[in-house]
Amino acid sequence: MMIKNKFNKEWRLIKSRHFDFFIRPTDRKIKMATLNKAERHYVKMNKLWGVSNRKKITYYLLADREEMIEVLGKNTSGFAKLDDCAVYSLYPFHPHEITHLVTNGGIKRRPVLALSEGVAVFYGWKNGWDGKSIEKWQNLFKRQNKIIRLKILLDKNSFKNNSEPVFYPQYAAFVKFFIKKFGLAKFKALHKVSLSTDSFNQTAEKIEKITGIKLSEIEQKYRQYWRIAN
Repeated sequence: MMIKNKFNKEWRLIKSRHFDFFIRPTDRKIKMATLNKAERHYVKMNKLWGVSNRKKITYYLLADREEMIEVLGKNTSGFAKLDDCAVYSLYPFHPHEITHLVTNGGIKRRPVLALSEGVAVFYGWKNGWDGKSIEKWQNLFKRQNKIIRLKILLDKNSFKNNSEPVFYPQYAAFVKFFIKKFGLAKFKALHKVSLSTDSFNQTAEKIEKITGIKLSEIEQKYRQYWRIAN
Protein backbone atom coordinates (compact mmCIF):
# COMPACT_ATOMS: atom_id res chain seq x y z
CA MET A 1 0.00 0.00 0.00
CA MET A 2 1.38 3.42 -0.98
CA ILE A 3 0.46 6.37 1.18
CA LYS A 4 1.37 10.02 1.80
CA ASN A 5 1.45 11.27 5.38
CA LYS A 6 2.03 14.56 7.20
CA PHE A 7 5.66 14.66 6.03
CA ASN A 8 4.43 14.90 2.43
CA LYS A 9 6.53 11.91 1.47
CA GLU A 10 5.44 8.77 -0.27
CA TRP A 11 5.64 5.68 1.91
CA ARG A 12 4.92 2.01 1.64
CA LEU A 13 2.75 0.83 4.54
CA ILE A 14 3.21 -2.64 6.03
CA LYS A 15 0.93 -3.68 8.88
CA SER A 16 1.44 -6.16 11.69
CA ARG A 17 -0.57 -6.77 14.83
CA HIS A 18 0.95 -3.94 16.90
CA PHE A 19 2.82 -1.89 14.28
CA ASP A 20 2.20 0.19 11.18
CA PHE A 21 5.56 0.23 9.39
CA PHE A 22 6.18 3.07 6.96
CA ILE A 23 9.13 2.51 4.62
CA ARG A 24 10.26 4.40 1.56
CA PRO A 25 9.22 3.00 -1.85
CA THR A 26 12.87 2.45 -2.80
CA ASP A 27 13.64 0.45 0.35
CA ARG A 28 13.92 -3.28 0.27
CA LYS A 29 11.06 -5.16 1.85
CA ILE A 30 11.11 -5.69 5.59
CA LYS A 31 11.55 -9.38 6.26
CA MET A 32 8.80 -11.12 8.20
CA ALA A 33 11.41 -12.24 10.72
CA THR A 34 12.14 -8.58 11.48
CA LEU A 35 8.46 -7.82 12.01
CA ASN A 36 8.21 -10.82 14.30
CA LYS A 37 11.18 -9.64 16.36
CA ALA A 38 9.52 -6.25 16.84
CA GLU A 39 6.27 -7.94 17.85
CA ARG A 40 7.99 -10.29 20.30
CA HIS A 41 9.93 -7.48 21.94
CA TYR A 42 6.83 -5.31 22.22
CA VAL A 43 4.77 -8.11 23.79
CA LYS A 44 7.62 -9.07 26.15
CA MET A 45 8.05 -5.50 27.39
CA ASN A 46 4.30 -4.98 27.83
CA LYS A 47 4.11 -8.15 29.92
CA LEU A 48 7.20 -7.25 31.94
CA TRP A 49 5.99 -3.70 32.58
CA GLY A 50 2.41 -4.78 33.27
CA VAL A 51 0.85 -2.46 30.72
CA SER A 52 -1.56 -2.99 27.86
CA ASN A 53 -1.19 -0.42 25.11
CA ARG A 54 -4.08 -0.79 22.68
CA LYS A 55 -2.78 1.89 20.34
CA LYS A 56 -0.65 0.66 17.45
CA ILE A 57 2.90 1.90 17.10
CA THR A 58 3.64 3.93 13.98
CA TYR A 59 7.16 3.01 12.88
CA TYR A 60 9.02 5.15 10.34
CA LEU A 61 12.06 3.52 8.76
CA LEU A 62 14.19 6.42 7.57
CA ALA A 63 17.05 6.26 5.09
CA ASP A 64 19.81 8.12 6.97
CA ARG A 65 20.54 10.84 9.50
CA GLU A 66 19.91 13.53 6.91
CA GLU A 67 16.34 12.32 6.50
CA MET A 68 16.03 12.01 10.28
CA ILE A 69 16.97 15.68 10.60
CA GLU A 70 14.59 16.62 7.77
CA VAL A 71 11.65 14.69 9.23
CA LEU A 72 12.23 15.04 12.96
CA GLY A 73 14.83 17.78 13.39
CA LYS A 74 17.12 15.44 15.35
CA ASN A 75 20.55 14.05 14.47
CA THR A 76 20.06 10.57 15.88
CA SER A 77 19.67 6.95 14.82
CA GLY A 78 16.32 6.61 16.55
CA PHE A 79 13.70 8.44 18.57
CA ALA A 80 10.45 7.51 20.31
CA LYS A 81 7.66 10.12 20.32
CA LEU A 82 5.38 9.31 23.24
CA ASP A 83 2.51 11.61 22.24
CA ASP A 84 2.26 10.06 18.78
CA CYS A 85 3.10 6.51 19.88
CA ALA A 86 5.68 6.52 17.08
CA VAL A 87 9.22 5.31 16.47
CA TYR A 88 11.55 7.02 13.99
CA SER A 89 14.56 4.88 13.23
CA LEU A 90 17.33 4.03 10.80
CA TYR A 91 16.90 0.36 11.77
CA PRO A 92 14.00 -1.92 10.79
CA PHE A 93 14.08 -3.30 14.35
CA HIS A 94 14.96 -0.85 17.13
CA PRO A 95 14.24 -2.42 20.54
CA HIS A 96 15.75 0.54 22.40
CA GLU A 97 13.06 2.89 21.07
CA ILE A 98 10.26 0.32 21.39
CA THR A 99 11.28 -0.06 25.04
CA HIS A 100 10.94 3.71 25.48
CA LEU A 101 7.38 3.61 24.17
CA VAL A 102 6.34 0.79 26.48
CA THR A 103 8.07 1.93 29.69
CA ASN A 104 7.45 5.65 29.25
CA GLY A 105 4.20 5.45 27.32
CA GLY A 106 2.21 4.28 30.33
CA ILE A 107 3.17 7.39 32.31
CA LYS A 108 3.03 9.66 29.23
CA ARG A 109 6.38 11.25 30.03
CA ARG A 110 10.08 10.51 30.41
CA PRO A 111 11.72 9.97 33.80
CA VAL A 112 15.12 11.46 34.62
CA LEU A 113 17.63 10.62 31.88
CA ALA A 114 19.57 7.98 33.84
CA LEU A 115 16.42 5.89 34.35
CA SER A 116 14.81 6.51 30.98
CA GLU A 117 17.88 5.68 28.91
CA GLY A 118 19.16 3.11 31.39
CA VAL A 119 16.08 0.94 31.10
CA ALA A 120 16.04 1.31 27.30
CA VAL A 121 19.68 0.18 27.05
CA PHE A 122 19.23 -2.62 29.60
CA TYR A 123 16.14 -4.09 27.92
CA GLY A 124 16.97 -2.97 24.38
CA TRP A 125 19.54 -4.63 22.14
CA LYS A 126 20.45 -8.17 23.18
CA ASN A 127 24.13 -7.43 22.61
CA GLY A 128 24.07 -4.52 25.05
CA TRP A 129 25.23 -1.11 23.90
CA ASP A 130 27.09 -0.57 20.64
CA GLY A 131 27.85 -4.28 20.32
CA LYS A 132 29.22 -4.81 23.85
CA SER A 133 27.46 -6.19 26.92
CA ILE A 134 27.04 -3.96 29.96
CA GLU A 135 29.54 -6.17 31.78
CA LYS A 136 32.17 -5.61 29.10
CA TRP A 137 31.57 -1.87 29.18
CA GLN A 138 31.94 -1.77 32.95
CA ASN A 139 35.20 -3.71 32.77
CA LEU A 140 36.47 -1.34 30.09
CA PHE A 141 35.52 1.74 32.12
CA LYS A 142 37.24 0.28 35.18
CA ARG A 143 40.46 -0.18 33.21
CA GLN A 144 40.16 3.35 31.82
CA ASN A 145 39.23 4.82 35.21
CA LYS A 146 35.97 6.16 33.75
CA ILE A 147 33.47 4.80 36.26
CA ILE A 148 31.07 7.63 37.08
CA ARG A 149 30.00 8.32 40.66
CA LEU A 150 26.24 8.15 41.22
CA LYS A 151 26.02 11.80 42.24
CA ILE A 152 27.21 12.61 38.72
CA LEU A 153 25.53 9.74 36.87
CA LEU A 154 22.09 10.53 38.32
CA ASP A 155 22.39 14.27 37.73
CA LYS A 156 20.68 15.21 34.47
CA ASN A 157 22.93 18.26 34.14
CA SER A 158 26.05 16.08 33.94
CA PHE A 159 25.08 14.69 30.54
CA LYS A 160 26.43 16.55 27.51
CA ASN A 161 25.88 15.95 23.80
CA ASN A 162 29.08 13.92 23.47
CA SER A 163 28.59 11.98 26.73
CA GLU A 164 26.47 9.17 25.30
CA PRO A 165 29.23 6.53 24.77
CA VAL A 166 30.27 6.74 28.43
CA PHE A 167 26.98 7.59 30.16
CA TYR A 168 24.48 5.30 28.40
CA PRO A 169 26.20 1.97 29.28
CA GLN A 170 26.60 3.17 32.86
CA TYR A 171 22.96 4.23 33.04
CA ALA A 172 22.15 0.62 32.12
CA ALA A 173 24.66 -0.66 34.68
CA PHE A 174 22.84 1.28 37.40
CA VAL A 175 19.44 0.01 36.26
CA LYS A 176 20.68 -3.59 36.19
CA PHE A 177 22.19 -3.21 39.67
CA PHE A 178 19.02 -1.60 41.06
CA ILE A 179 16.73 -4.33 39.69
CA LYS A 180 19.02 -7.12 40.88
CA LYS A 181 19.40 -5.67 44.39
CA PHE A 182 15.98 -4.14 45.04
CA GLY A 183 13.68 -5.89 42.56
CA LEU A 184 11.78 -4.87 39.44
CA ALA A 185 8.73 -3.69 41.41
CA LYS A 186 10.76 -1.06 43.27
CA PHE A 187 12.49 0.04 40.09
CA LYS A 188 9.14 0.46 38.35
CA ALA A 189 7.92 2.48 41.35
CA LEU A 190 10.97 4.74 41.07
CA HIS A 191 10.57 5.01 37.30
CA LYS A 192 6.93 6.01 37.77
CA VAL A 193 7.57 8.90 40.16
CA SER A 194 10.73 10.18 38.48
CA LEU A 195 10.53 13.32 36.33
CA SER A 196 12.88 14.35 33.53
CA THR A 197 13.19 17.73 35.26
CA ASP A 198 14.25 16.29 38.63
CA SER A 199 17.43 17.67 40.12
CA PHE A 200 20.01 15.29 41.55
CA ASN A 201 18.72 15.94 45.08
CA GLN A 202 15.15 15.16 44.03
CA THR A 203 16.25 11.94 42.33
CA ALA A 204 18.31 10.94 45.38
CA GLU A 205 15.35 11.60 47.71
CA LYS A 206 13.05 9.41 45.61
CA ILE A 207 15.60 6.59 45.48
CA GLU A 208 16.12 6.75 49.24
CA LYS A 209 12.38 6.81 49.93
CA ILE A 210 11.70 3.73 47.78
CA THR A 211 14.70 1.69 48.93
CA GLY A 212 14.84 2.89 52.54
CA ILE A 213 18.61 3.30 52.14
CA LYS A 214 20.79 6.40 51.93
CA LEU A 215 22.31 7.02 48.52
CA SER A 216 25.80 6.88 49.99
CA GLU A 217 25.13 3.28 51.04
CA ILE A 218 23.59 2.51 47.65
CA GLU A 219 26.77 3.86 46.05
CA GLN A 220 28.81 1.37 48.09
CA LYS A 221 26.51 -1.50 47.12
CA TYR A 222 26.71 -0.42 43.48
CA ARG A 223 30.49 -0.42 43.54
CA GLN A 224 30.56 -3.80 45.30
CA TYR A 225 28.15 -5.25 42.74
CA TRP A 226 30.38 -4.18 39.85
CA ARG A 227 33.60 -4.83 41.83
CA ILE A 228 34.75 -1.24 41.55
CA ALA A 229 37.56 -0.11 43.83
CA ASN A 230 36.73 2.85 46.07
